[in-house]
Amino acid sequence: MQKIDDIIEQIQAILKIGPTEVIGIDIGQSAIRVAEISIGKKGIKLEKFAYKFLPEGCLIEDEILQPEEIVNAINECFAKISSKNKQVCIGLSGPNTMSKRLQVADGADEEITDQVTWESEQYIPFGAEESVLSYSIMDRNPGGGVDVMVAAAKKDVVESYGTLIKAANLKLKIVDLDLFALANVFEVLYADKIKKEKDGILVIDFGAQKTNILIFHKGTIVFTREMSIGGVVITEEVQRQMSLSYNEAEDLKISGDENGNIPEEIAEIIKVNLENFLGEIKKTLTFFMTAANDVSLGCCYVTGGASLTPGFLEGLERTVGVPIVQINPFESMSYNEKDFDEMELNYIAACGCVALGLALRRIRK
Repeated sequence: MQKIDDIIEQIQAILKIGPTEVIGIDIGQSAIRVAEISIGKKGIKLEKFAYKFLPEGCLIEDEILQPEEIVNAINECFAKISSKNKQVCIGLSGPNTMSKRLQVADGADEEITDQVTWESEQYIPFGAEESVLSYSIMDRNPGGGVDVMVAAAKKDVVESYGTLIKAANLKLKIVDLDLFALANVFEVLYADKIKKEKDGILVIDFGAQKTNILIFHKGTIVFTREMSIGGVVITEEVQRQMSLSYNEAEDLKISGDENGNIPEEIAEIIKVNLENFLGEIKKTLTFFMTAANDVSLGCCYVTGGASLTPGFLEGLERTVGVPIVQINPFESMSYNEKDFDEMELNYIAACGCVALGLALRRIRK
């Protein structure tokens, strides 16, 4: 027998009523992060946010190794936010996803879709036939070309994450890429900056297992890259060299000893690994600047839990040669002060941008 909730949902779809909002779920290697946002006449408001740290090894890149632990963490987060909305948007990342800006000839929607599908095949490393593909039009050029941003993910990865959401008794409505969730929240928070800035704007999300890089220029995204390197590399090296548990190594890396000081041997481990990471950032930017010789960087915005690593911001500023600004969602987003303390707000600002970007998506009707 069909469930009454399913019947109601079908009726709402026919009548085009019901919630268009989704709950954003960021399924990361280190934690599950869940955000609920409302958009009204007074602007954007963070209603609820919850997170749950995951045991080590639950998720490696996009491979789900401990599904029960992840489902339990999702359920705990939803219990904390107590939302009636069960429609969710998740983000994907890793080697079985792809994003690329392409230019194709303008035309009818079907013609553009056919061209995008054909052009994308050469850039999808896991095979076009095994992928789910989508695109959005970024700009139309005077010469008749259309700039599109393409996103693709391997079908079985989408299905495996969908199985997680179903097991948590939620409804998966939108699948996004973490890269575009980051772009989404940045575009909302810094819309005026993006429009007014004549130079390129670099955005970096330095996470546990990956680093997302975006470059905006003249109001639109001109470059994206996901790097499979993150703060966990430093933590694991501290863990190995100092014979510590993972959590002990993470605490020592970020917070130091009982006096708040970073021991000299830990500082050296951090320094060596950060230099390797910043070297990769420099290579990426050199590649972009060579290809787009009319774009120069004017500023750099940073987020991600690993960006709190001592010495990272200073080293990044030396590497990119422009001012560094840490993203603060609460410059443009309101919240109830009684619902969040200062520690939670700091955590959301550093680690919650992808979840916020996913929650800002809307269901098309």
